[in-house]
Amino acid sequence: MACVSVTVPREAVFETVHTRRAYAPSRPLVTPALRLGDCQNSAEESTALMMKPAQKDGAAFPAVSPPKIRKHRKGERFFDFIPCRHIFVLMGFLGLLNVYSLRVNLSVALVAMVKSVDSGDKNHNHSECFYGYANGTDTYANNTEQKPDTGEFEWDSYTQGIILGSFFYGYVITQLPGGRIAEVLGARWMFGLGVFLTAVLTLVIPIASRAHYGALIAIRVIQGLGEGVTYPAMHSMLAQWSPKFERSTATALVHAGAHVGAMAALTFSGFLSASSFLGGWPAVFYVFGFLGCVWFVFWMFLVYDSPEEHPRITQEEYDYIIINQGDEKVQKNLKIPWKPIAMSKGLWALSLAHFGSNWIYYTFLTIIPSYLATILLYDIKKNGLISSLPYLLTTITSCLASVYADVLRKKGIMSTTTIRKLFNTSAAVVPALLLIGMPMAGCDRVWSVALLSLAGAALGVREVGFMVTHIDMSPDFAGTLLGITNTIGNLPGFLMPYVAGVLTSEENSIRTWSYFYYIAAAVGIICAAAFLFFGTAELQPWGKGSDAEQPASLGEKEKPSKEDEKIESSRL
Repeated sequence: MACVSVTVPREAVFETVHTRRAYAPSRPLVTPALRLGDCQNSAEESTALMMKPAQKDGAAFPAVSPPKIRKHRKGERFFDFIPCRHIFVLMGFLGLLNVYSLRVNLSVALVAMVKSVDSGDKNHNHSECFYGYANGTDTYANNTEQKPDTGEFEWDSYTQGIILGSFFYGYVITQLPGGRIAEVLGARWMFGLGVFLTAVLTLVIPIASRAHYGALIAIRVIQGLGEGVTYPAMHSMLAQWSPKFERSTATALVHAGAHVGAMAALTFSGFLSASSFLGGWPAVFYVFGFLGCVWFVFWMFLVYDSPEEHPRITQEEYDYIIINQGDEKVQKNLKIPWKPIAMSKGLWALSLAHFGSNWIYYTFLTIIPSYLATILLYDIKKNGLISSLPYLLTTITSCLASVYADVLRKKGIMSTTTIRKLFNTSAAVVPALLLIGMPMAGCDRVWSVALLSLAGAALGVREVGFMVTHIDMSPDFAGTLLGITNTIGNLPGFLMPYVAGVLTSEENSIRTWSYFYYIAAAVGIICAAAFLFFGTAELQPWGKGSDAEQPASLGEKEKPSKEDEKIESSRL
């Protein structure tokens, strides 16, 4: 018997099966062809089957196959034939690339900006590591790798620590309000403007630096305020755009932009600082600031807050995203259950995991370039290249781990909580142990670089550890939850440079640096243990808003009544 394609109005399905309110009445839900006569399921049963989400983690596959990239059709715009969620992931990747390149470029540029050798800063006058200088002494004479007095500014280690940490003074302030505003008013503008503001301010850093280091600190604080909203806003959008079994992959791919951004900033900042292009180190800020402004234009044109609001999304992709989110479909303008959130043991464990992981991550981001320059005596170009190597490996391992994690979930091999704890523990313990080995490597450059690279590779799997758990616990409040944990998680941003400055202010040696590495390792392991014992990646009771507004999954809290079934049958 012939097979008939049936179009079911979206409001009918969502009102009777998924929730009591229509999400997008103007966009009907197109189900696959329903066979009449020779098919086993009736139209009503097939519709219910389509709308029924996976019951438990890994217990069922997605209800609808993902739409594929099709051939470009004549008359279409270039991006129209690419799935919109893929465009979102790409632009999110480039967005976080800009976020981190704008944040990190100062770490390398500062080495070229400051008179770090023979400048009166006693902790920089001597290094116990020497590499065959031409005069055979322990001085820098005729050393082609380290030339004194090349910088413009005479800032001591303490001042440099304040400058590097000042970004995070502003960064922690806007985390929580940024997440909530993104959930209520929309994350697209919030994320875009956060990057754009930081990019514009980056362009004026050379002027501010030459005016006074206090002006540079003020610029960095304001940049922190701007970037503080970016991660909560991005998590809010990931909750909107990610089908359940693509969540780990989408999150890791977007977050890979941060690692690539750090790698790009560390690499190209070194080359630009050593060149004569636009005056050397000022070129670092001009180039990255300009690229951030260009990205903003494309972001606003190509990306929208949610599938419902996207004017170019196909019906097929829209259905795939909405149906496969199931009972985790994000709702907007919900009242935040502050008391249950504050009492959540899992959230506090997640916050500690964020704190410990970032302490190790920011060690690579802001401290390692100084160690390579002042202890291992790498020049500015090699410093940037070597500092970027861990981020290259981090990007690779994070992408591979995300695919593996989604396979484990889809096949039901491990629960989501077990997967998150496994990867998070690995991402903390392995880098911590490798950092402890740094003082043991001493002046051996090969071993030092190898340890840093392996630590960066291990750190990459954190993207499918704690980093995606906010969405697992509460898709509706993912932005707010990330705002909370990122506030706590970024305290190391200004605490760590201060600790490093205090430890090395009197004596800049491998011995004093070893204390810093031991502290970083201890913080990372202790915080990972807290998440291992008390963390969770289960959807929380408060995670879907109030009971009155919570969607009911078929076969769980609410089933369609007989009257609803009759209405639906008549519509078919």
